[in-house]
Amino acid sequence: MSAITVVAIVTAVLFAGAGVAKLVSATMSVEQRDALAVAPGLWRTIGALEVLGALAIGATLLGWLPAWLGFAAAVGFIVLIIGAITTRARAKSPFGMVLADVVTLIMAILTLGAMRALAMG
Repeated sequence: MSAITVVAIVTAVLFAGAGVAKLVSATMSVEQRDALAVAPGLWRTIGALEVLGALAIGATLLGWLPAWLGFAAAVGFIVLIIGAITTRARAKSPFGMVLADVVTLIMAILTLGAMRALAMG
């Protein structure tokens, strides 16, 4: 198993956990949502997209879905995390939170690379 595949797995697990927290309205997630002034419906939608993307990445790595679906999910992760960084910047979130999102963005980009490698054979 390559290092980039491990990064893709960790990224999928990270997004799955964040998505589930949003969907079940975990206390920490709700506090974060409120601090960022994000509407509850949008927050749940983002959570659902995170979970679906994580499932697509996992299923692609297992060979259950075509690589282009994993690639599309990785692009979705990148779009979501850019939105998160923008929202945190607007809300003047602590630097550590923004930095965590930047690291997540890098992981999502590496995941995109892993999905591209699978698509290329």
